[in-house]
Amino acid sequence: MSEQTFEELFNNDMRLAWLEIGGYVAAADGLSNEEAESLAGSAAGPDLPVETCMASIQKGSNHASLPEDTVDVAKGSDIYIQLQCLSEIFSATGTDGVSDPEWARMSEVATSILGAEKSAAFIKVCELELQLDEARAVLLR
Repeated sequence: MSEQTFEELFNNDMRLAWLEIGGYVAAADGLSNEEAESLAGSAAGPDLPVETCMASIQKGSNHASLPEDTVDVAKGSDIYIQLQCLSEIFSATGTDGVSDPEWARMSEVATSILGAEKSAAFIKVCELELQLDEARAVLLR
């Protein structure tokens, strides 16, 4: 059995699916330029131009509900990539603060991809990250 390359584990179709999901989450309260740029920056590269990334993010931002076919593509990535992509989405969403609608969509996406138990743990990690950020801000004042 040969080892798969990173490109085989996480191809451009998967990247675009994750960007679409990120656009869906971030658009819960209106997709900001900062959110879109952060998402695009996390996936763009020599074989995936920023314009293509932005198109996928915009596509996701127009969804009223989470598209199952996109979730199926994202589920094709391994757990480490899933957690990294969810973290990137959370980070991008947080560039302008995480609103209640964004929390709801983040939870919806995490549950769809990870299942209920892992989703609850992931959301707890996100909450703790926000608390850490707030504590660091107090220390730096």
